[in-house]
Amino acid sequence: FEFDFSRAPIFYPLNDLTIEKGNFSSAKFHAKAEFSRVTFTCNADFSRTNFTHDADFIDATFIDNADFSGAIFTGEAKFIGATPFINAKDFSRVTFTGNADFSNTEFLSAANFMGANFVHEANFNNAKFTGDVSFRDVIFTGEAKFGGVTFTSNANFVETTFKSGVGFYKATFTNFEPIFIVSCLYARFSAAMNPRDYNFSVMTKSQPVNLGTTTLLGKTFEIPLGTILFDPDSNDISEPAKPIENSDAEEEKPAE
Repeated sequence: FEFDFSRAPIFYPLNDLTIEKGNFSSAKFHAKAEFSRVTFTCNADFSRTNFTHDADFIDATFIDNADFSGAIFTGEAKFIGATPFINAKDFSRVTFTGNADFSNTEFLSAANFMGANFVHEANFNNAKFTGDVSFRDVIFTGEAKFGGVTFTSNANFVETTFKSGVGFYKATFTNFEPIFIVSCLYARFSAAMNPRDYNFSVMTKSQPVNLGTTTLLGKTFEIPLGTILFDPDSNDISEPAKPIENSDAEEEKPAE
């Protein structure tokens, strides 16, 4: 069966269903979007969908491609509860105006969040990314939580902007170090925060997050090597973060 709700106005719950080839592209939910415990057996197309209230995908299962590209979540978006995404997942250019909760979610193949905008808290605590995941060019305005996350493959944070706190406490990068910089393209961290708001204390068995130090607004931060700080008020930026041992040596060097 093909369920074609494209461009439809929707104002009713759809919990506890099995949906094959669900097409919700450009649909508009005029009430809470309720998809708890739904199984999408084929493509689930939510591209450019407008969720005007909270969206609840708790314990949903996406067996084939899940496309949320260009969607707008005005309320809270909940994918919590070990929601498994089994094949390709596309959250590129999604706008999350409310909190986005992906805690304990399993991404069993490549996941794409490129260009997404998280206006409030983004919670990925204890999620599992088995395939490559891209957060490239993402804007995290609220706190970005990656505590206890397992990244089995590549994790790309190039050109990502962090305007609030960042937590990778007890995260595990199993096989590859996370990517925060490529050539002259780098992640940016707000200097308006307290330096302690940036936590990269990954698990001991993890590949490391190589940190450096840099200073802006009179404060010194330890952030990923080669990335920069920015002042959200003036857009001033710091020098790229230098290796910590080099920074210490420069500070101890006597004046000539």
